[in-house]
Amino acid sequence: MSWNEWLGKLQVFKQRFGHCNVGIGTENYQSLGAWVAAQRIRRKKGILADEQICRLNNLAFDWDVQTSSWDSCFEKLKLFKGRFGHCNVETGWDEDPVLARWIGAQRARRNQGLISTERIRRLDELGFVWEWNKLKGDETWMKWYRELEAYAREHGNPHVTRTRTRTKLANWVMIQRQRRKGTYKPNGKDLDLMTAEQISLLDKLGFRWDAHEEKWAEQFEQLKRFKDQHGHCEVGLVEDGDDGLLSWISLQRTNLAHGKLASDRKQRLDAIGFSWKGEVTKRRWDEMYQLLKPYHTTHGDTDVPHRWKEDPKLAAWVGQQRQRRKNGLITDDQVRLLDEIQFTWQHRERGSWDDRLVEVAAFKAKNGHCDIPLNFPENPKLGRFMNNMRTQRNSGRLSADRIAKLDTLGFVWESSRTAEISGEGINAAWKTRFDKLLRYKETNGDCKVPNAWPDDPQLGRWVGQQRQLKKSGKLHPKREEMLQTIGFAWRAY
Repeated sequence: MSWNEWLGKLQVFKQRFGHCNVGIGTENYQSLGAWVAAQRIRRKKGILADEQICRLNNLAFDWDVQTSSWDSCFEKLKLFKGRFGHCNVETGWDEDPVLARWIGAQRARRNQGLISTERIRRLDELGFVWEWNKLKGDETWMKWYRELEAYAREHGNPHVTRTRTRTKLANWVMIQRQRRKGTYKPNGKDLDLMTAEQISLLDKLGFRWDAHEEKWAEQFEQLKRFKDQHGHCEVGLVEDGDDGLLSWISLQRTNLAHGKLASDRKQRLDAIGFSWKGEVTKRRWDEMYQLLKPYHTTHGDTDVPHRWKEDPKLAAWVGQQRQRRKNGLITDDQVRLLDEIQFTWQHRERGSWDDRLVEVAAFKAKNGHCDIPLNFPENPKLGRFMNNMRTQRNSGRLSADRIAKLDTLGFVWESSRTAEISGEGINAAWKTRFDKLLRYKETNGDCKVPNAWPDDPQLGRWVGQQRQLKKSGKLHPKREEMLQTIGFAWRAY
């Protein structure tokens, strides 16, 4: 097509759109856009004829499209400012995405030193905000602060109790403590520190900067609500009482006995009629102990099943005693009384272990070995039990008595899946995958198994793992050698 024919197309475009700025990627005008761009380049190089330049000028051809585009967007921004009172166009603004992208580009170009002082001056005069992310962060902070302020007005304090409806506000409160402490890194790298103004605003609300103090205050407020509802502070007397609150109450008594309770905390507990001797709690303990004794006589043990339907309260109480001893909150006299009826301090631990041992013996009698698969379909718990025994022995946490019992059954301490079959780092599990890869190559001619190969997704993931292991220097030399021999593709395609 001749130059004059292209000019004719541009004239038609100008009549339709009112300008000659045809973009190269403009839909239905890609070829014309490329021709327009070529005219600018030809003039810049001095190879465009004067007559051609004159004819383009007659169409008000824009030789510096970047400048005109900038000015066009600047005029759009002025209209935006007149409409909304500011220049803070949101990223991805639906009404004009081009203007939104242009705004972001100006900030990026200034950070890179690529925008002229004249353009900076024009934007400054319009009230352009260069540190938009900081401004946006400050506005978000104030939004949450106002919410905390409203919470404080409603509850008399800013100590947000974590509930289903207040999880986000409670998380924000926690982050403020981390920010002041200097440990909060929202992007994993840069610290986000509090400003003096933010600290001052939170202090005005009586904000607690100590998370431990906050936790104590939450429990105290919970105890106050319990007192208002029941008329006393003995949580253990109430059916379905809160176990966590009960443990907290015991801890306050223990701390006072050891001189570790702060005086202001004691005063606050005294003010709501807290009983330091816990006479009522002791009576409750004695009552539950008397119920446990006949259970022991009937069943031969004290392992009341969790959530026992016949007496759920007794089942819960038994669990509480184990937790109280673990936390050092049970008296020596109570331990002695429970020991007298053979109380098991680890819930059904011995019985459940012995049960598994019987199942292992049954498996061996049926199959002639103890190498039970991890995901044994007939008894998944048994497979996990075998794996746990190996893990505990390797870490030195399995008792000699249990090791001896398993040895008697011929327990295999090294799974056939992980045991080396050639003494060179090649175990059965790895060799199985390798053989599958060989079959894949025989069929497809290469080792490039797709990551999500529908025929065998596990093989695809395994191939990816080998690449990652080699990249991190963790692939066994023998395995690398075997893969190299069959033409393994070390880079994903």
